[in-house]
Amino acid sequence: MKPMLTGFQAGILSWICLWSLLCAAPLKSAMITEAPFFKSYEAAVQAFNAGDYAQAAKHVEASLADYPQNILALHLAGEVYFATEAFEQSLEAYRKADRLYPKWPETWRRMAYLLARLGQSEEAVRLYRRSLQSEPDHAPALSHLAALLLDARRFDEAQEVLELLARLEPNREEHWLRLSQTWIGMGNLERAAASLESAARRIRTPEILRNLALLYFDQDNHSKAYPLFEELLKTPSRQARDYYYAGVISYVRGDVQKAGEHLEHATALDPTFFDACYNLGVVRIDEDRIQEALKLFEQCIRIDPGVKEVYRIMGRIYEERLMDPEKARAYYEKAR
Repeated sequence: MKPMLTGFQAGILSWICLWSLLCAAPLKSAMITEAPFFKSYEAAVQAFNAGDYAQAAKHVEASLADYPQNILALHLAGEVYFATEAFEQSLEAYRKADRLYPKWPETWRRMAYLLARLGQSEEAVRLYRRSLQSEPDHAPALSHLAALLLDARRFDEAQEVLELLARLEPNREEHWLRLSQTWIGMGNLERAAASLESAARRIRTPEILRNLALLYFDQDNHSKAYPLFEELLKTPSRQARDYYYAGVISYVRGDVQKAGEHLEHATALDPTFFDACYNLGVVRIDEDRIQEALKLFEQCIRIDPGVKEVYRIMGRIYEERLMDPEKARAYYEKAR
């Protein structure tokens, strides 16, 4: 498993921990780098950064056996055990580090992440909140906290955290998307749309536009949804469903030709898109292109043979348009 940190010795973590170690150690500072525990620690760092976690564990455990208060080694042990998915051992290493140096938010964040992995979500939430009291603008901690709150369906709390994240990092698409989903979870579609409108003014990404367009569509606000779908259709990341929704809106507006064009594109991009295929069949009936409609409904049956409505509509075509009661009867039988 990928460790929580990389390049362990080079980061600020090592400097802070080393300073704590130098201050707390009963040895003279000049002697520390020559001590066996420090040499074992250095060997552990080299093995860890090389991805050799077995050797890293061996060396870090030797360092801790020689000097159990080596806070630098305790943090590295937490990383090594995490990388090998020994989460309980990793958590215990950080707990020991926290007892030695109980005022460092980074330790609480590591512990919170591990507790969440171990299913202890409530304790993880408590530790993330504790770390945020010291560093309230720590975006990764806020993001993890929001995820835990959303999983617990604590939408009111998650919304507050995500609002802060969106202010801290307004160009991060995922914050706005999660915020809008939180409002949806709370049943407030208007606030969900408002959050995405704010996002679109800052970062007009396809996913922001798509989610906003779908919200408008779900509220029958086609006048706002359609221009967004049209904008999406001009981007390289256009999807079959963008064409589909544009097609549905065009059909509702009475523009059957435009609806057919959009739905054709949708089925071309995704031949297994049942709804697009079915609705294009309906459009072809309106255009009196009956044979094309039948082919489309046959394709629908291949996609999902369990949808009875397809057999019923084919029965009506054979009964009312093609005057073939025998085939109509056969499809009506399948629709039962």
